[in-house]
Amino acid sequence: MPILVRVLVLMLVVVTLAACGKKSSPSPPTDVPNTYPMQYPSH
Repeated sequence: MPILVRVLVLMLVVVTLAACGKKSSPSPPTDVPNTYPMQYPSH
């Protein structure tokens, strides 16, 4: 494979992985109470 194709594929993979990374945990809006993590009853 030509070097240019390898570089383009590598850049595509890097951008794809960086775009789907988590920044932080999701948080509810300020006017909604935080219900997570929720305690479920055990049987």
